[in-house]
Amino acid sequence: MANCKTWGIKEFNEWIRRGWIRRGCNLNNTVTVLDLYNCGLTSLPESIGNLRAVTWLCVTCNKLTSLPESIGNLADLRYLYVYNNQLTSLPESIGCLNSLEELRVYGNQLASLPESITNLKYIKKVHVDFYLKDIITNVDMLKFVLFKEEKGDTKPAM
Repeated sequence: MANCKTWGIKEFNEWIRRGWIRRGCNLNNTVTVLDLYNCGLTSLPESIGNLRAVTWLCVTCNKLTSLPESIGNLADLRYLYVYNNQLTSLPESIGCLNSLEELRVYGNQLASLPESITNLKYIKKVHVDFYLKDIITNVDMLKFVLFKEEKGDTKPAM
């Protein structure tokens, strides 16, 4: 398992069960891809923030109602896919993901996006539901937001 670069639900659950995802564990630096697509998850542990080498995190099509604040500790994260869950908000710590290039959050129950998203230096795309178009008034944010229509089309905000 020490040479593992990609994890699915089986590996993730095993590490949680054994308590291996913790601060200072050298093995936390081996995982770069964490794919937890459609696994029936209702929550993520705070310890997920200790997986510092993760560059791609997909928790799409689960039943998540929130994301842990520790998600902001994933300094190398470039792609975060959390669409089609039951999220009502995103943590402000999202703004600490300095390497983040793409964020997909459509298909949730979001009322807004955290202002901290405008702190992301390398963000290129944020995919959100079309109903958020009237809520997003920050001009800087509109530069990289793509609105998802109900039919599946994605259109730029500007």
